[in-house]
Amino acid sequence: MNHTTNDTEKTQIKVAEVIDRYKLVINKGLNAGIKKEQRFLVYIIGDEIFDPDTKESLGNLDIIRGTGRVVHLQDSMATIESDMIRHIHRSIRDGFSTFKYMGGEETIYETEKIPFENPSKGDLVKPV
Repeated sequence: MNHTTNDTEKTQIKVAEVIDRYKLVINKGLNAGIKKEQRFLVYIIGDEIFDPDTKESLGNLDIIRGTGRVVHLQDSMATIESDMIRHIHRSIRDGFSTFKYMGGEETIYETEKIPFENPSKGDLVKPV
């Protein structure tokens, strides 16, 4: 059986709606076997890359928009939320901290959620 581009496009997972920079709706859900907490990569197809020595095509580069996990699931769609985090380490010196240690400095370790990078309707999505 020959598969056309349209068949491939129908089976691809894509961003159907951008709720905000942290949440996206994808065009597949329970009916396509998507599961709650499943992890996905959001990306677009970039330029074709060529081997510098052989000049042969290496294919197109995936431009990563981010990763996320399914937080809401429906029959034909799912909502994914960014699961990327950044670790922040900062020091607070005397006078700016309520806790003072012998060295007069306190180190705070925090995490910050990172949004998807410029997500758009139609961006490609694949399980990771």
